[in-house]
Amino acid sequence: MSDYENEEESDIYLNYHGAQLTWDDYGVLQNPDEWLMDQVWRARIHDSYLIHEELAKHPSSRVIFVPPAISVMINEHFSPTEIPYINEASHIFLPINDGSGAHQDGGSHWSLLVISTHDRRAFHYDSSGSMLAHHARRLCRVISGWFGYDITFRDLPETPQQTDGSACGVFICWAMKHLLVRRLLAVESDHVVDMSLGAKNVNLKEVRMEMRELVFNLRRNACRSIQTEKRPPTRS
Repeated sequence: MSDYENEEESDIYLNYHGAQLTWDDYGVLQNPDEWLMDQVWRARIHDSYLIHEELAKHPSSRVIFVPPAISVMINEHFSPTEIPYINEASHIFLPINDGSGAHQDGGSHWSLLVISTHDRRAFHYDSSGSMLAHHARRLCRVISGWFGYDITFRDLPETPQQTDGSACGVFICWAMKHLLVRRLLAVESDHVVDMSLGAKNVNLKEVRMEMRELVFNLRRNACRSIQTEKRPPTRS
């Protein structure tokens, strides 16, 4: 039975290429005061959407997204073989968290690190000042060791800032899509890309509602596909 056939028995709101979002998770999207990161990122809904809807249009692209559950474990003893295709990647997107120990992905803040292997530079986007610059720089050093060359780290203070204590996850989802679609995929692979977000004005409440609408539409399309598959064939 499909996850969508009996809503009373299933707590799955959306199953998208193996990434699952529950009804409770969807409720978080509707509440502007709820912390979004765990629900959307641990479920991998957002990066799954970017992979299957945006990167799929550019099959020669070599951009990869490291899941939060993996990125928070990266240290000097972590093997890069745990990250598929990292040696062929042109750009690596990594979420950064300030958690530690057994609860590394359960900290109070998230930021985004993007590493460009093409020009050996790393860009750190933090919607709360430079709160996680130290964490991002440390991660950058580890990955630099994997590749065997220095990576220039840049903390970008002109990054748009959140005005509350719960919008970091929304910001990262917006930044990932903007940097991917409007920057990396919008130019030829051998061109220099402006990775700054300094001139951007972003309304994170609107972004949250756009994400909610996206998830709603993905579910609606999935339900329509199931109905079409079950429709009896017409007589010729």
